[in-house]
Amino acid sequence: MLNNKTIAVIVPAYNEEKQIGRVIETMPDFVDRIIVVNDNSTDNTAEVVKELIRDKKISHSKVKIASNLNSIEQNEYNYADMVVQEHNRKEIMYFPPSEVHNKDVDNDKIILISKKK
Repeated sequence: MLNNKTIAVIVPAYNEEKQIGRVIETMPDFVDRIIVVNDNSTDNTAEVVKELIRDKKISHSKVKIASNLNSIEQNEYNYADMVVQEHNRKEIMYFPPSEVHNKDVDNDKIILISKKK
């Protein structure tokens, strides 16, 4: 956390098994969440990240992700939220299939998302 703000870093990765560990391990302490997006790597990138997730040297923060984005009920103050919610619902079909590997995505500091194609 920096200046009372939650900090997340997105790390795109394609065939980075030799470098991804160093990238994650040298991330500054104020970073609350590290999101690794594995772009269908053909090497062991995902396995290296999974090992780091299990490794107790990487501290896990207790950051909560907003999970009620689909349950917004319209009122006189949130018309923009409703428009964004509908836009997101329609846009999801353009995203490639992917898999989140973590067991506890609400509390893990490192999140691994692997694109399937």
